[in-house]
Amino acid sequence: MSMFNKNPRNVQDVSRRLNQVMGPKITEDHHSAHLLLANTPPDGGYVLDIDRHDYDADLNKGPHTPDELHVALRPVLVLAQCFALMPLYGVSSPHPKHLRFQWFSIRVLYTCALVVGSITIVILSIIRTVNNGISFLSTVDFVFFGSSAIVALLFLKLATEWKQLVDEWGPAERKIIRIYGPLKKLPNQMRTMAYTVMALAFAEHVTATATHVANALPCTGGEWNWRLAEAYYHFAFRQVFSQTEVSLWIAAPLSVLNLLVTCAWNFMDLFIMVLSVALAARFKQINDKLESVKGKVMPRWFWRQTRESYNTLSCLTKRLDETLSLIVLLSFANNLYFICLQLLNSLKPLRNLWQAIYFVFSFGYLVLRTATVSLFAAHIFDESKRPVSVLFSVPSECYCTEVQRFLTQVTSDNLALTGCRFFSVTRTLMLTVSIPSINSNQ
Repeated sequence: MSMFNKNPRNVQDVSRRLNQVMGPKITEDHHSAHLLLANTPPDGGYVLDIDRHDYDADLNKGPHTPDELHVALRPVLVLAQCFALMPLYGVSSPHPKHLRFQWFSIRVLYTCALVVGSITIVILSIIRTVNNGISFLSTVDFVFFGSSAIVALLFLKLATEWKQLVDEWGPAERKIIRIYGPLKKLPNQMRTMAYTVMALAFAEHVTATATHVANALPCTGGEWNWRLAEAYYHFAFRQVFSQTEVSLWIAAPLSVLNLLVTCAWNFMDLFIMVLSVALAARFKQINDKLESVKGKVMPRWFWRQTRESYNTLSCLTKRLDETLSLIVLLSFANNLYFICLQLLNSLKPLRNLWQAIYFVFSFGYLVLRTATVSLFAAHIFDESKRPVSVLFSVPSECYCTEVQRFLTQVTSDNLALTGCRFFSVTRTLMLTVSIPSINSNQ
């Protein structure tokens, strides 16, 4: 205040610019300076943090908005349960208080069946590898089914913690919605992503099956009969049917298990993508508001509210990273392994048209999915750094401690998903990982 008392002209300049920004005419006196330095708006519209009690009371007054996490993720979680992941009850309920996890339930039993089936294939793959000798190609089934078993266990662990995460996410998200409004396109964006990824995963599974059938056809002289089915299962599940004869009661569950494992493997990347989109979209709301006032004189309460909103999302990002870090690490390790595998397979001659189609489609889809999950996850980091340019453009008339604290937090805090803190998912990660992997295969 001493600055304004010593130079009355500053008060007039501040008041005049404040009038242009905030709309209603304010008389050019010391009251304008008080408004500029006030910690809360004059109309009492300041949004404070929402605790759990206020959040429940707020929900009892009205339903969730469609863009809130629990509602927007509903179709994604239902899809996950079809693949024996996220064995929760209450995912389709309009209120998160109905979420519950039960160890002794059909859904957990379904998940355990997937884990047991995958581990059985892993054991049989190890036995076959020991008998025939180890090579990079002989580890494919071991890695694929082993990682799928780990995926199922990680999502089982996540299901036990999911209600707690949603209970923390909900009040923080409701605060952002009160200030910046809902995101009407977010639910449709999540559904589109989910259906697109799983449709491509199913198409990749169908082309893999067609390739095994094409490889098996010469064994039967081109005839479609039970011998073709036997040859197909010998090609597709060598580790199983090198130990026993092909029979329907073994072959049918194996086909179902193979489909579930493929979908679960793809769902891991999808889950990272949808949660990254949901969080980055909230950062974008803050950034869009900041961009609209770039270079303008704004009161102290505006910067305080924006900083606190940003800090809310900062805490949410760190909480999400604690929950997802193991899944992120497994996702990137898996994708890197299979990209290297496909690069190695590119050196082998292709025996028929279906093999060529499968190789091009699966390799293209793998690279596209890896790039997509990397970019969506990196979008959190990108959006968290966007306020820097606006904060550097704050006019000297309204520069205050809130702006300084906000700028310090944005520049010093690295908000990003990590793989158990071994790496942070940023745009440069793809180049850092892809260049050595390509060179190693040359």
